[in-house]
Amino acid sequence: MPPNCDKHIAMSIDKISTIEVKCEKFKEKKIIAYEDALKSIGFGRVQIELLLASFLILLNVMNETMGISFIIPVAQCDMNLSQSDKGLLSGIIFVAMIIPSYGWGIMAGLMGRRTIIFWSVLGSSIFTCLGAFVSDFKLFLLCRFFSGLFVAGYSGVIYTYIGEFCIMKHRAILISWASVSVGLSLIIMPFTASVILSYNWKLDLIDFVDFAPWRILLVIFTLPGIIGILWLFRLPESPKFLLLHNRKEEALEIVKWIHIKNLGESKKFDIDDLQSEESDDDIEFKKYTGIKKILLSMKEQTLPLLKPPYLLYFVICCCLQYGIFCIAGGLALFLPDILNKIANTYEVNPMDSFKICDIFNSDSSINLNVTKFADRSCDETINPSVFIDSMFLGLAFTIAYIATSLFMKPKRRKYIIGITLFTSCLSGALLNFSESQYFMIVLICSFVMLSGINSAIISGVACDIFPTKQISTVICIMMIFSRVGTATSSSFIGYLLDHDCELAYHALPVITLFCFILSLMLPT
Repeated sequence: MPPNCDKHIAMSIDKISTIEVKCEKFKEKKIIAYEDALKSIGFGRVQIELLLASFLILLNVMNETMGISFIIPVAQCDMNLSQSDKGLLSGIIFVAMIIPSYGWGIMAGLMGRRTIIFWSVLGSSIFTCLGAFVSDFKLFLLCRFFSGLFVAGYSGVIYTYIGEFCIMKHRAILISWASVSVGLSLIIMPFTASVILSYNWKLDLIDFVDFAPWRILLVIFTLPGIIGILWLFRLPESPKFLLLHNRKEEALEIVKWIHIKNLGESKKFDIDDLQSEESDDDIEFKKYTGIKKILLSMKEQTLPLLKPPYLLYFVICCCLQYGIFCIAGGLALFLPDILNKIANTYEVNPMDSFKICDIFNSDSSINLNVTKFADRSCDETINPSVFIDSMFLGLAFTIAYIATSLFMKPKRRKYIIGITLFTSCLSGALLNFSESQYFMIVLICSFVMLSGINSAIISGVACDIFPTKQISTVICIMMIFSRVGTATSSSFIGYLLDHDCELAYHALPVITLFCFILSLMLPT
């Protein structure tokens, strides 16, 4: 045997052993999909924090879009508002929200969900607060317009952000619980307005602005959004978005953070890597910059939606959002005025019976208002019954959202949407024949509420149907349809209530019936 042979043999054995150890370690390396990682961690503290933050941000959406209905009656004297001015102030934010919605969806796919939510909430809050210090109507209208441009950013993307931190089983449930904020906002808004607007004072703080309670109310309405984006500092970007852009190390760190938050540091984190969701197209996409990159992103995020298997469901989801917001948006804008007319008519004629269109076609409610305020050149008070009725509607919304959240499971969603839309349609149809004041109020509130609660559920369905790359664009396009529904419906209802009330109240249930038929085509 040659000299040092034993030594060489020993070294070779050591090398083989080292290779075997390395191979063993490689075999044991745990690489799993993001959805499986979330499933192994489970539901916990992170999802609850996300729920609370999104709750505040969705509350801000309602404050920005619907809160103006409590501002206009008390701001009309300060700004010398005509009826057409009031109509412009009510609808301008919805028109503004239509314009950039598609762009916000594209940017959320490029820059990240959390980033877009943060900057859009901040932008809307700044312009709303600026409006509180404006005395000229045109400048105030401009502030409302710019606020609407930013509200469009977070009102849709927030659903994507929540959904990407949950497995499919919990996604729809969490989105439904977050949407309870819509109902609560309809309680908080009128309550806050009734407290703030009960004071009647004006301070000459600035030479060109008399600071009145309604201006403070406008600023207070932005607080949920401000608190929400401060909360976002505690929360990370969506790991799904990071994986889509092949930022696996960052995504893995966030998954580890979720693991520690939900299960504690004592529980071992044994995930070594996450499967990338980046495709060959994404790798090719990285070669481009600037405008070409944005245009390519628009193509990649939109074109697949216009082809099978997604086209049919994309059209259904958009049509459902349009129809739902014809009722829950368009009709809801007139709800305080409708409830006020019902209350005033039965107050003057307590022993008589009226149908809903008798109230609008008769002169009783109009004469009541003229007589009551004949001696006043400008009235800036709101009937207390408007606040009370709005709070009751908010309570009904809240109960409905909680009920759907408790019973929400992926397989039940289609049936919940179908049942609520059919019941809403029935309420709208019966409204034409009711002659009881209280039954009339119950029917019109049910009509609006049972349609409205489906918006968030359909967003949850969309989060499950469409791929990560397209989902933010899908949600934002759906939001475009919802805002167009609100804008067209409010114009349609406003005209018909003066010219053909019966047609308005017959057409709206037909829209809801059409939505019910479409909902049957959704996947379970």
